Amino acid sequence: MDEFTAGNFLFLGDENSFFSDGDDNAEARFNDLTKVLEVDTNGDTVGDMEITLSNVVHATLDETDFMVT
Repeated sequence: MDEFTAGNFLFLGDENSFFSDGDDNAEARFNDLTKVLEVDTNGDTVGDMEITLSNVVHATLDETDFMVT
């Protein structure tokens, strides 16, 4: 996934956050109800992957919880 390492990675917050358009950054938002982290890997505003994070709550999740290398 070369697109995932292009630009910066930004954690946007909850499911009501919108992916930015045209910035080429990877962005993620978390749905506290479904426990799904949705990730736009290439900045096109479309969620490219979903990861279920069991036993995680949005209130304790922030950008320091993610490391992209």
